Amino acid sequence: MRRMFIFAILITVLVSPALGLEYKGQKIKPFAAEQYSIDKKGQETLVGNIYIGDKGVRSETMVNPENGQQMITIYIVDENVQYFINPQTKKYFQTNIKPEELEKWFGDDITVDEKNTLKTEKIQGYKCKIKKVSTTVKVLGFSKTVKSTQYFSEKLGVAIRTVNDDGSAIEYRKIKEGKQDPSL
Repeated sequence: MRRMFIFAILITVLVSPALGLEYKGQKIKPFAAEQYSIDKKGQETLVGNIYIGDKGVRSETMVNPENGQQMITIYIVDENVQYFINPQTKKYFQTNIKPEELEKWFGDDITVDEKNTLKTEKIQGYKCKIKKVSTTVKVLGFSKTVKSTQYFSEKLGVAIRTVNDDGSAIEYRKIKEGKQDPSL
């Protein structure tokens, strides 16, 4: 369990700065949403909230819902800075990794094979293209491949539902489009 948590944090550290409020050349529109996780058995859990603004992304995630432990991640695009904040301990970690540096460091260690399909479906009121995606990440001796089906909203510029082959999923709900408060 601890190993998977560390792996998840590493993936966030490595992949989030590359986001740059653009996904595959398409600008991500500002919005706020609740983020839900669905396990293999279909059990839904509210994981937290995500706020995507013009200049950054804020994610408030429940790391351990039983004891209320939360992790806040803030990425400021113009500054290439990312903060990981632990509100319980009042400590934070800051990284300043530029997307081009990530490409030099990791090169082929993160590969995404995306197969577009012609099907569409409405999810949370948004017309979404359904894509089959295989993502392989190699970090510090770990290698993990995840195959998933993504429901990509062109209006928002992101996948609002991702269903992994094992049945687990992540989904944005209660999406509120529009500018986000800069203080976030």
